[in-house]
Amino acid sequence: MDIALLYLKENLNFSQTLFGYFKGLDNFLRGITLITVLPLVKRFTSIRDLPLVLVGFISFAVNFVVLGVASTQWMVFLAAVLGMLKGVPSAGIRAMMSSMVSQDEQGRLFGIVAASESIITLIASVLFNELYPATVHIFPGLCYMLGAGLILLMFLLILYLHCTLPSDMPQMSYQTVVEDPQLQISDSDIPSSLTAEA
Repeated sequence: MDIALLYLKENLNFSQTLFGYFKGLDNFLRGITLITVLPLVKRFTSIRDLPLVLVGFISFAVNFVVLGVASTQWMVFLAAVLGMLKGVPSAGIRAMMSSMVSQDEQGRLFGIVAASESIITLIASVLFNELYPATVHIFPGLCYMLGAGLILLMFLLILYLHCTLPSDMPQMSYQTVVEDPQLQISDSDIPSSLTAEA
């Protein structure tokens, strides 16, 4: 999204005011989806997080494709409407990750996630700010198509997880391992070579 203003200004004659309206609509729709639609879906249906993440990735990819091929200003606003579910993957993946670790490990997990997101944002800014000027004369929307391709890769990865993870996957945490007698290791399970070194 670093190139959005430049792309829309050069190719579709967007003013900064019109760009502000577009970004406002985009953020409003994404926010209202996360605040109202997602909680209602989770409350009144039995849909798990992974299918919601997949739908969100589809919405995100469609948003980028429509932006990449937009030939009129109304298509850009249509892209914002079609991409209103693009905030769902982040929320869904975070919910999945938090259920896979114990409470005392969540701080570390989300610290790593935040650091990773910052690094990826920096790399993406450098990459797309260099790529856009180099490809604008070939196809101005190429960066958006590349972004949609990257989202497709993430979609396939999440789809693979959806197909391989059991639907009743238990939440395994450190506390579960310590308290479950079937998972505890006795002294007889440790090889004698390791106990002799201690």
